[in-house]
Amino acid sequence: MKKRPDFKLVYRPGKTLTKVALLGVIVVSTVTLIALHCAIGASQDKAQALKQDALGLQQENTRLEQMNQLQDTDEGFIQAAQQQGMVDPDTTIYHFD
Repeated sequence: MKKRPDFKLVYRPGKTLTKVALLGVIVVSTVTLIALHCAIGASQDKAQALKQDALGLQQENTRLEQMNQLQDTDEGFIQAAQQQGMVDPDTTIYHFD
């Protein structure tokens, strides 16, 4: 059976340029991650605001659909005419000045 050679881990100081380059990569990566985190937060806030706007628009749409359905009835026509100051032809109105 062969004996494995012993390996020793020897620390050798690297070149200064290598250390500076590695430090630069770490700094740039950290700044990029912070910028992305801020952008994600802003996008989430915008998405939440858009969801609120969409909910408000859906409620307004529902209200308008209900008003539209009411106006399609005779009662709705009469109510709309009264709101505009119109009267039923069979009604007599007296104005006193």
